[in-house]
Amino acid sequence: MRSKWKGVLAAGALGVLAVVAVVIVGMALGGGSNGTTTRAAYQKTVVNARDRVDFALELITRSRSPKELIARLEEASDTVGGAADEVARAKVAAGFSDENDSLVTALRGLSDDLSGTAATLREPSLAGAVPGINSLSYPEWTKINEILSDLDAQGVHVQPLARH
Repeated sequence: MRSKWKGVLAAGALGVLAVVAVVIVGMALGGGSNGTTTRAAYQKTVVNARDRVDFALELITRSRSPKELIARLEEASDTVGGAADEVARAKVAAGFSDENDSLVTALRGLSDDLSGTAATLREPSLAGAVPGINSLSYPEWTKINEILSDLDAQGVHVQPLARH
């Protein structure tokens, strides 16, 4: 019986050593908790966020009534805010922390601007002016495109937001 327990203990010790080795190797290869990832994985995160934002902005242009315009502005605000949260939570490739922080800030700013526009357009005194709106412009849209352009120039390939 004694030799059986020695074997069980030895197997258990080997299992623990194997787990420790896997954790150490994983951390050495960038899988640790330092918040970094590969450039390709980071690019995927940024492209996904950009695509979500661009789609939400495009939907605003398809509005057919003042009520629908306001609803789509609110939806776009939620989508852009969600994209900002996604980018804020994402692991960032080494060397891109500043750009990531700037992108999060600009996305949150655009989300706030969209929400503010919806709130303003809901004002009864502006009801007659809403049907005459043919364009909206946001400085944060330009800022986001500047950041995306900087990322693209540094090898994180992402298209700018389209004009809609």
